[in-house]
Amino acid sequence: MGYGVNRGHLAVAGLALAAAAVVLVSPELLGERTRAGLAGAANADPGGLWLAAGAFVAVIACSGFAWRTVLRGCGATLGGVDACARYATGSLVNSLAPARLGTAVRIALFSRTLDGEGRLLAAGGAGAAVGAARAVWTAAIVGAAGIAGGLPLWPAAVAAAAVLAGIVAVLVACRIRRRAGIAHVLDGFRALGRQPARAASLLGWTGAAALSRLAAAAAAGHAVGLERPVAAALLIVAAVEVAAALPVTPGNLGVGAAAVALVLTSTGAPSRDAIAAGVAFTGVETLTSIVAGALGTLGALGLIDRPGRRRGLAVAAASAGCLVVAVAFGATVVLPNVS
Repeated sequence: MGYGVNRGHLAVAGLALAAAAVVLVSPELLGERTRAGLAGAANADPGGLWLAAGAFVAVIACSGFAWRTVLRGCGATLGGVDACARYATGSLVNSLAPARLGTAVRIALFSRTLDGEGRLLAAGGAGAAVGAARAVWTAAIVGAAGIAGGLPLWPAAVAAAAVLAGIVAVLVACRIRRRAGIAHVLDGFRALGRQPARAASLLGWTGAAALSRLAAAAAAGHAVGLERPVAAALLIVAAVEVAAALPVTPGNLGVGAAAVALVLTSTGAPSRDAIAAGVAFTGVETLTSIVAGALGTLGALGLIDRPGRRRGLAVAAASAGCLVVAVAFGATVVLPNVS
């Protein structure tokens, strides 16, 4: 199954990753403030980075359950672990490729849990429904950051417009009786409109994901020594959400960290600490997405709970071990040696 990844995408991803490697190996090529920020990330408290990694795992899990909530309303047979595995696979692709190609991968993977000719459209519509619910919390976070003075308010207005579009989609979907062709895009919205409890569950899972992301930001900020890391977490997440609107590099590499640094310094934080917080937050998020996505890919490929279950469980156990080792290596070895 193809995911639309062409040579151009691979070239951009390769160049971005190569640039990151050059920066890690030769930080002297950067400006003095950036070098100081990288040094701050290198000296971050490993315990705080572990907490951030755990929070990012929670983000992936809650997001997977959010997709599951909508898709089950469309008739999908989808377990929780399966949903998380498919979602994590998309996170892996987003970490290694530009332009949010992981979203296309998620739609393709989740569409396999549905029946009928319009299943790809229905899966895409389910993703849009999850995005609309997520926009509720994004608007709240970005709006709060704007009121605090760290960001302009227009990104919150954009997120609010996405929420409004979702509400309109629900209303329209409930009025359309025919379920054929392009109308399958509205299947997820129709399920939410007809089952308020499902809509509440979706908002709950997306809200839990947003809170987990804030927890990751607070942990990363504490790890690099930011004053008032809980308050800074609001600005960090808001900055990354705004920067994510232009995913020009794999995992938004560099762009998210720069946005965090810009927002924090505008509120009076030392540039060294602001850059360190951006590097720590985006670095741990990318690392977690890669290792969790690699594990999720094994599950999505059907190696677990299929004929030959013992072999599948062995693969799962080995993968879990790799996950632990990779996170431990990244949190306690890679970052301390960046500078």
